[in-house]
Amino acid sequence: MLFEQDQTDILEKIFLSLQNIERVVFKKEKPFLNMEETDDYLCLSKQTLYAYTSRNVIPYYNLQGRRVNFKIEDLNNFVLKKNNRVMRQEEIESKSATWTSKNR
Repeated sequence: MLFEQDQTDILEKIFLSLQNIERVVFKKEKPFLNMEETDDYLCLSKQTLYAYTSRNVIPYYNLQGRRVNFKIEDLNNFVLKKNNRVMRQEEIESKSATWTSKNR
């Protein structure tokens, strides 16, 4: 009995993992994402995403009237251009030394 329950639990975990993999693969093939998919893709709250669209911070498309959609390529570019990368300590020190030598 316990062995059967363990098998069932393992099969459920495998099934959920496969569903997640299918979702990721499907998103890569799909050129546009809806609001919910974009929330998941960027790990943002809906409020933040709505604020970005209302202030035209993030590129979006109005397909089918009121529906807001996002092109995956635009989302990737948005993340890269947003300059969210945190510099390593060596980079900070190098920039600091360069700035200091130029501004003496």
